[in-house]
Amino acid sequence: MIVNWIFRTGIIIVSLSLFGYSIINDTLLNKKFIDKNDIKDVFENFLLQRQTNYGFVRGKKITTENNITGYGFFGIPYASPPTGNLRFRASGPPKKWFGVRNSTEFGKSCIWNSARTPRIPNKDGISEDCLFINIFSSETCLTKSNCSVLLYLHGGKYSYGDSNSLNSEMFIENFVSRDIVLGTINFRLGFLGFGLLNHKLTNLTMNSNVALFDVLEALKWIKSEIKYFGGNPNDVTVMGHSSGAMMSNFLYYSKRTDKMISKHIIMSGSSKDGHFIDGNEIYSRKIAIMAGCAFNTTNWELPSDVEGVLECLRGIDAQKIVDSQRIVEESGIEIFTPTYDKGLNSFLQFDFDYLVKNKPKRPLLIGNTLYEFVSGADCSKEDSKKVFREKILILCKHLCTLFDFKNPSLAINACQEEYQVDCSKSLDMTSDVEIFLANLRQCYENYNVDGDSYLYQFNYGDLKMALDNNYTHLPQHASDIVYITGQHKNIFTEVDYKIQERYSRMFVNFIKNSNPSDNEILFDKFDPAINNYYVVDFDKNGSFSGGMVNDYRKDAVKFWNEKLVTIAGSFKSSIYEGNFVKIQPREIIITSNTTLQELIYPDSYYKTSSVEMNSGKMDDLKNSPENVTSSTFYVISLISLLMILLYIITKNCRRSVSKSYQVFT
Repeated sequence: MIVNWIFRTGIIIVSLSLFGYSIINDTLLNKKFIDKNDIKDVFENFLLQRQTNYGFVRGKKITTENNITGYGFFGIPYASPPTGNLRFRASGPPKKWFGVRNSTEFGKSCIWNSARTPRIPNKDGISEDCLFINIFSSETCLTKSNCSVLLYLHGGKYSYGDSNSLNSEMFIENFVSRDIVLGTINFRLGFLGFGLLNHKLTNLTMNSNVALFDVLEALKWIKSEIKYFGGNPNDVTVMGHSSGAMMSNFLYYSKRTDKMISKHIIMSGSSKDGHFIDGNEIYSRKIAIMAGCAFNTTNWELPSDVEGVLECLRGIDAQKIVDSQRIVEESGIEIFTPTYDKGLNSFLQFDFDYLVKNKPKRPLLIGNTLYEFVSGADCSKEDSKKVFREKILILCKHLCTLFDFKNPSLAINACQEEYQVDCSKSLDMTSDVEIFLANLRQCYENYNVDGDSYLYQFNYGDLKMALDNNYTHLPQHASDIVYITGQHKNIFTEVDYKIQERYSRMFVNFIKNSNPSDNEILFDKFDPAINNYYVVDFDKNGSFSGGMVNDYRKDAVKFWNEKLVTIAGSFKSSIYEGNFVKIQPREIIITSNTTLQELIYPDSYYKTSSVEMNSGKMDDLKNSPENVTSSTFYVISLISLLMILLYIITKNCRRSVSKSYQVFT
């Protein structure tokens, strides 16, 4: 052992000596010095080529249109491909590779096909083999290391989107130029990422919330590998927008992320009420049926039956699964949140109430735009301020299914009276419950464990040139991220570039210092006694014009947290999704201004039944797998009735024959 070490060391010393001698000799003989360009090329190669524990990667240099430079390393595997037996299961670490991996282009996005967006997936750019991370770093970070790290999670209603469509130049300008190492990832989507067939069966060959397990693998990768890209593995902030923010929130609660995350940024998406422990079961079972893997005889309470469904789903093409998902979404059934799971194969592992009380002490920056979902906009008549009572009623039923009220009807009536006053009131209906009050609750929870929270609201609305959509009621959901990730970016004016610099600085301050404040941006910590928050606004020159104010969303707080308790009695978050799913299609019609399709099950669903069931009534969900028991009962009853009739007819025939025989004899 020692002899081998001495021998190898000797070879290295001799080699270096000969190499040095040749350079000196060549320099003296030819009377020239080493070219500066050669040194520059060697240094550039050092920056672009990185060694990880899994192999070498080579990235590329990126210069933005504003002449800011950064380095990008794209399409690096952070986990094993979730294919074959790993479909619907938590993945593991990636495999090592030989040679230098070309990391100058994005890896493929996770396969999706969703009715919840007008975007059409590029089938050449999507795959199940999609668990890739993209790293952005600066020269300073790559040479000096120990820079703060940001992991950004994209939105898309859990069913579509990717990290590839985010604006790389915007990331370099906003974060890399300020010496933050930034990572973006792809994770499984839709049924493949959030499927659940039976929350009570905890020993299935299936994990719930596998998309969250994907993010967990990315965090493990960052913990071990980010140092090779100049990042500090002990200073990691997780930031998400919309559904990505909700995922960041789930990571906040989970004990699995201990010592992996330092801070959280939650933009326009928080832990909503409606803590469904069976979340996405109805959605998942319908997709399994549409894919031809579940039938009217499937017993969802029987482990062997459910395993049979899983075996079938693992054996078919992923495209068939996501196509089936689209059909189900077109009928008005979609993912609302990840499942509030617990047990052996779960992500959260424990009861949610326990996790809330034992939440880790981490700094939190959380906020929203002024209008967010503007769901009530479609409830108003075009020619007046009068509100359609019927539509308001549906939205109230939708919101009230998120809670268990002692007197649900009183709660619904009170909600209707509260929001039908005028259009400005109805505009915030969904946002009040699903964003504003959820954000406030996060701040309360953090305060209770002595954590620092910073609450903000983005009020700047002069965005029509900056955005590529002709929105009304600005700023609404996703308006502000045009300045952070470049999504929906159109034409930036000089003022927009100033706003980009200032707004992104607020996040950079928090990532580096656990506080969004600086000499210009003056935040106070959240105080539940006054519900204080920072108004993010800008004047016509792009300078900050906002500041700290009190009484965050006071009308919503007063109604939902005070008035409603008096009217309908105390209430808590619902834990079962049944009532919510029943109203979901009608709520989607209103908020998305769309027409839904009738869900008709394939012939394979009835393959063991001679009676064709009526599968066209979506509102009462007669064909849902949860109603299979009652359907079977009717079939058995009909067969029994036919047998009784046959018995009576046969008996009567025998009597007639007997009488005829007696007469004849």
